[in-house]
Amino acid sequence: MSMKLHMGFQDISTYTIKPLPADKAVEQGADLIGELLIFSVALGVASLEYSRSVASTRVKEAIQKEQQLQEEQEMEARFQYLENQVTWLEERLDKVTNILEHEMGERLEFLVTQANQRMEKQPEGDETLTLTRRRQQDQNVHVGFEIDENTVASSSVAKVWKSTYNAVAGLFK
Repeated sequence: MSMKLHMGFQDISTYTIKPLPADKAVEQGADLIGELLIFSVALGVASLEYSRSVASTRVKEAIQKEQQLQEEQEMEARFQYLENQVTWLEERLDKVTNILEHEMGERLEFLVTQANQRMEKQPEGDETLTLTRRRQQDQNVHVGFEIDENTVASSSVAKVWKSTYNAVAGLFK
């Protein structure tokens, strides 16, 4: 058969094939069957290796997707935690601001009352003393009120502020 194909490709239409002795025909048939068997085994091994490779790639991709999903979930949980912390800190800041404004308002009212009492006690003709006192007060006055560190340190605002500061510092550790 291979001879017929070979001759057909070379456009030789008239040819004669000598009859092959039986033992040579059996030998060539056995060679052909052996080669076909080897080819089919090689093809089977190659296809098995390919399918194993594809399965291994799928498993790796599934593991990678699972890890990525887990990382995204962890990141989302961390983001939610930080968002809750920021909300809590904003609420604390509002409370501290309200307390500070209230205490500073009271302190300012106290200072104004004290200044008015001093002005009433001060003799009218002593303007040099008044200017000197105003200059001294201007050095200690910030945004319209006198800051006394001892009073502020012992107040509840300082305690709330310190706890808020520690909470913020704990967020970024």
